[in-house]
Amino acid sequence: MDNKRVDEHKEVVIPVSSPGEKGETGREDRVADKKRSSGASEKEYIDQLKRLQAEFSNYRKRVDKERETLSSTGKGELVLKLLPVLDDFERMVNHHQQGNPCSLDGVQLIYQNLRKILSDEGLEEIPSIGERFDPEFHEAVGVEETGEDQDGLVLEESQKGYRFGEKLLRPIRVKVGKYVEKTGDS
Repeated sequence: MDNKRVDEHKEVVIPVSSPGEKGETGREDRVADKKRSSGASEKEYIDQLKRLQAEFSNYRKRVDKERETLSSTGKGELVLKLLPVLDDFERMVNHHQQGNPCSLDGVQLIYQNLRKILSDEGLEEIPSIGERFDPEFHEAVGVEETGEDQDGLVLEESQKGYRFGEKLLRPIRVKVGKYVEKTGDS
């Protein structure tokens, strides 16, 4: 059978596909339609992904800026609380430069004021003398021979250690006792 049909008025050739032949109205059209529709959805997904990436980038920038602002504000508040201590030191220095001796009592008051401000902010001194050596909080800078009862104990503190909340800011530098058994070779 011929794949052409002739119209009686005009001679027009219309291709007709048989079931085994490829044609525009067959499977290729459905595949092309799917590609076009999936192409559109792929483009939509890519656009959506780009928007999400931009939103996340903006979010990250905003959070970083807020964190910086909070940090700056916190530092500013602490400095504001420390200004009276600075004023006290300045008065003490000016008093001394005018030929007046500095009083130890004045220095102790300034020291106590500074410690109170830092303590109120959350700074805590870590106790050490007589405590068992703990490498999490102590840094051994020396060892001293001791009796058995002081083995592993902190004997002396060369620099205080501090924590801020639960975080260790600075370990304590200490001298630790070590028991050495004496032999009978005297």
